[in-house]
Amino acid sequence: MRVITQEQAKQNILSRILAKGQHYRKCTHVLARPAVPGERIDTITSDGKETTNVARDGDWVVENQTEAREQYILTETKFLPRYDPVGNISVMGWQAFQAKGSVIAMPHLGPELVLVADWGEIMPVKPMDMLCTPYPGRNEVYRIAAKEFHETYKAG
Repeated sequence: MRVITQEQAKQNILSRILAKGQHYRKCTHVLARPAVPGERIDTITSDGKETTNVARDGDWVVENQTEAREQYILTETKFLPRYDPVGNISVMGWQAFQAKGSVIAMPHLGPELVLVADWGEIMPVKPMDMLCTPYPGRNEVYRIAAKEFHETYKAG
């Protein structure tokens, strides 16, 4: 299976996303909590394990409110601009946030491949998964599983 590094993705895939992709807004609530440094989070979507990440100081663990309830780690620099707190109630350390981030994305129409994520771990990219770059940042390329993407993002 073909492995694409993040640098290769930025050089080759990013230009296609920007040329052929569409703008989408994440329009759901999430639950989030401060991560414990060294904590390991496996992101599991409806089609299996997507990736793994290990938390560093200041990171956040985010749980999407999809059917899979997949969790992932974001740095504080990525988390704070993309999510606003909803009230101030915390349950067992988790708090509700409204997503306000957006991406430019397009479906992957080729064969399955492996993408090295921005944090150095691999993630499978399957046909019809969405290849994304944050908007306005456009500084990385990542995969969102097709089912979870359509549960959390809307065009526009």
